[in-house]
Amino acid sequence: MRKFLIVLSVAFLFSCGTSKKNTAIYSEDRILEEAVKNLDKNPSDTSLANSMHTLYKGAAQNHLYNIELYETMTEPGRWDKIIAEYNALQRLNTIINHSAAARIVVKPESYTAKIDIVKQHAAADNYEIGMNLMEENNGKLSFREAFVFLKKANGYVPGYKDAARQMEIAWENGIMDIIVDPVRIDDRYALQGDWNRTMNQFNGQLLQNDLVRDLGGDFSRNSYARYYTNSQARNARINPDWLIDLSWVQLNIPQPSVDRSTKSINKKIETGKDSTGRPVYQKVTAELTIINQKVNATGNLEFRITDAFNRMEVHNQRHSARAPWDNKYATFTGDSRALSDVDRALVNNKNSTEPRKDEMVHKLYQNVYSQIKNSIERLVKTAK
Repeated sequence: MRKFLIVLSVAFLFSCGTSKKNTAIYSEDRILEEAVKNLDKNPSDTSLANSMHTLYKGAAQNHLYNIELYETMTEPGRWDKIIAEYNALQRLNTIINHSAAARIVVKPESYTAKIDIVKQHAAADNYEIGMNLMEENNGKLSFREAFVFLKKANGYVPGYKDAARQMEIAWENGIMDIIVDPVRIDDRYALQGDWNRTMNQFNGQLLQNDLVRDLGGDFSRNSYARYYTNSQARNARINPDWLIDLSWVQLNIPQPSVDRSTKSINKKIETGKDSTGRPVYQKVTAELTIINQKVNATGNLEFRITDAFNRMEVHNQRHSARAPWDNKYATFTGDSRALSDVDRALVNNKNSTEPRKDEMVHKLYQNVYSQIKNSIERLVKTAK
């Protein structure tokens, strides 16, 4: 209900007022507008004053001709075109009436009453189409289309009949309730091995919560669905339309590989000055061992959507993920004064911790997260 009220209020705001977006402005309109500005600057210009009537008539006839053309059409979109033309005619009226010099020679027609009549016709047409779509009841897409037409009707004439109430009905019938299960690991081999036994710290519910939140939860302005975790659905007593299941299969998180290389460093450093004031140098040496650790984790995330009513599979796809990790540090023996700033930074990086297995699964998940999220939104949008 909260979501519906926001959508309704946004629709109302966009329906109010006349803007250039829903006004058809042509070159003849701009020529007339420029002529009016010039006449205001020089009211004694009789030639310009005498041409004003012709300029207005030419601009108005363009719009009237287009209105006649659009009125022969049958598609609902014709109303926006007709209203745009009438708004343009009313704009010409405003331009001239705001000019003391122009309104002396031109008496433009007001189209406000005709605009109101056309909006009534547009509201009635869109309302009828919306109601017919609801009566046909051809699935969720039908109700979503009905909502669009009813919103248009209420936009043309705010408060038109019971359009607001029917919009609420259409929205509730067009929206989907979806439960997202916790992300699981369905790979018994992923728990084996001697390296870093931390897979039991994997938090599939945390990933579940993140996905539900990012999809909009149970209140989103830009979605045809409400999303719940299992516990949220139980508490709200939701009967879901879809169930989303995400499970990791074929996980491969190897032990870090280690590459070592050693280099000797010789350096002359100034240790003082002699009796004549000249610098005295000393040769210092060190041996630097560089350790490069790498992990290249891979896995397949199985993404499945099931219809909660008939248990039919709606979607099933595997997404391959890769998550590299590397860390470089160094140890040394000898005189630390031989080390460069880069060498010191590598030595100070020695305490960087190796990644846990559960952390690598999270990195894999982030690698395919946007694909999963976008797929869900796309499938929801086209769901029938």
